[in-house]
Amino acid sequence: MNNTAAPLQHAAPHSGGFSLKYWKQGLFWIILTVYGILTLYPLFWLIISAFKTNAEFINRPFSLPATWRLDNFVRAWQSSKMGTAFVNSVIVSVLSLVLTLFLSGLASYVLSRLQFRFKGGILAFFVVGMLIPIHSTLVPLFILMKQMSLLNTYWALILPYTAFALPTAIFVLTAYLSSVPKDIEEAAYIDGTGLWGVFWRIMLCRSQRRRCRPLRSSASCIRGTIFHSRLYLSAKPVLRRFRSPLRRLRTASRRITA
Repeated sequence: MNNTAAPLQHAAPHSGGFSLKYWKQGLFWIILTVYGILTLYPLFWLIISAFKTNAEFINRPFSLPATWRLDNFVRAWQSSKMGTAFVNSVIVSVLSLVLTLFLSGLASYVLSRLQFRFKGGILAFFVVGMLIPIHSTLVPLFILMKQMSLLNTYWALILPYTAFALPTAIFVLTAYLSSVPKDIEEAAYIDGTGLWGVFWRIMLCRSQRRRCRPLRSSASCIRGTIFHSRLYLSAKPVLRRFRSPLRRLRTASRRITA
């Protein structure tokens, strides 16, 4: 009798521990499910509201639309001129990135491979450009653009975007190109490759992966200086970028709900 009672006494605590662990896991998944519903419901409400009329949006904000109206998207796209703004954003962003990578590649190649006086000072000059606040240059840039007759043109955005992105791109590429072995460059010269050939065929080809970092930093800089478009393109709304129509749509939605 004592031998049979012992296993039962040991099994009882084990069963209680298993039950407690099971309830903890169940409570955890319940909390996680509730949190997921609370997080995803605003997105679901936003999607169904996009298919409603203004009357349905005001009178029945939490119900499904009586008629799923796809023409809301067409009307929003046309009234805000979002297609034109999207094309402007693509033009400005692509040209700014190409110009930034080209100029930073040239400057980084000279600073990393050639020896000349004041080399360290020039590199420090570019690095100091990373410390200049963008907002402090708005008024001087506006006066400069006005004197150069560049206001309300694409170049009023492309040139500042390129200038603000160059310091970071030059800093990253210079550090990488300095690590390229001299033997590769000397072998290319022996084979008859000129200075431009070494730059295009060797340096830029070897730095393709590393160029992604200046590309990402330049894209972040362009995204963070969106206020330039409102300042330098104020007289020509047709040149405004993609986020201006989004801002107008957000303002219109606030007026509807007010």
